[in-house]
Formats: sequence, structure tokens, C-alpha cells
Amino acid sequence: MRLALLGAIAAAALAVPVANAAGNSIVLGSPSPTVASGVFFKVTTSGNRDFDEIGVVCDNGYSTRITAALDTRGAGTSGIVHPPAGSCTATLEIPKSIGRVHVLASVDFTVAP
Repeated sequence: MRLALLGAIAAAALAVPVANAAGNSIVLGSPSPTVASGVFFKVTTSGNRDFDEIGVVCDNGYSTRITAALDTRGAGTSGIVHPPAGSCTATLEIPKSIGRVHVLASVDFTVAP
């Protein structure tokens, strides 16, 4: 009986992060980013926050962090960043403490020259 109860509690605990992560997304606001046009992101989160952070890292060494203000539905748009040409990844993140973040979603994209 005790093992069955512990198993049920463990299964419920594992299911919680998946359910919370389901409403989080990040997509490119500009479908074909170039060095000149830059790129911005549209985000949606399921949490009760005023903002989320977006980390952008590229294979050419470029790296930056930007903030997206969220409306009452958890949707927001970031500012424009201008990474150099190359392959990049943007991650939608919740800051946890200095140097630590919780990644909610990510998107890969290529910046054309």
C-alpha cells in the first residue's frame, strides 16, 4: 500500500513540469532574418510573470540577452537584435539566480548576410 502511494506521488510530481511547459513558446517575428534587418521574437508563456528573458547564442561567438514584456495573457514581443550572419539559437528563459536560468522553449534560426 505504501509503495503504491509513493509511486502515485512520484508520477504526479513528474507530470507537473510537463503540464506547465506546454503553454510556452518562442517563434521568430521576422521569418528571414538578415544582418541588416535583425530579428525579434514572439513569446507565449503559461506562467504569471510580467516579463521573460531571451538568450541568443550564435555559432560565430555572438551572444546577448534581451527582455520581452508580457501582457496579461502571457504573450509578448522582444526588441530587435542584429546578430552577425550564421546559425543561432534563441531560448525563452526564466531567470532563477545569478548565472542560472530555466529554459522554457527554444528556436534555431539562420541569419543571412
